[in-house]
Amino acid sequence: MMISTEISASSDGAQWQSIDWKSAEAHVLKLQMRIA
Repeated sequence: MMISTEISASSDGAQWQSIDWKSAEAHVLKLQMRIA
């Protein structure tokens, strides 16, 4: 049996760049307020 120890992330950084981070942050803050 061969066990691979290599871990690779997506090499496509464009996916992260396409996220609307301001919108995501606002959504997270709203969720945090609901939880608190």
